[in-house]
Amino acid sequence: CGFPPFYGDNDNQMFRKIKAGQYKFLSPYWDPISADAKEFVSKLLTVDWQKRMDAQQALDHRWLKDGKQASTHNLFEGNAMAMSRNTP
Repeated sequence: CGFPPFYGDNDNQMFRKIKAGQYKFLSPYWDPISADAKEFVSKLLTVDWQKRMDAQQALDHRWLKDGKQASTHNLFEGNAMAMSRNTP
C-alpha cells in the first residue's frame, strides 16, 4: 500500500511505537490490502522473537502461497514521480 503501519508525530514517537510493536493498518491506505497480507505483516512485526514468524514460516504463509491474491498494480508508480519532484 506504500503507507507504513507505524505513525507518530515525530521520529522519536514513531521509534517508540516500532519498538513496542504498536501499529495500525490505517484507512484508507490499508483498505485495499487483503486480510491475509495484513496478517503476514502482523506476524513479521511481532516483538517477541519466539512468537514471530521465522523465514520458513513466512515463505509457507498462505499470502505468499496463494497466487490468486497477487496484484499487478505498481505501488511505486505515483510515488516515484512525487519523490523525483521533492529531490533537490
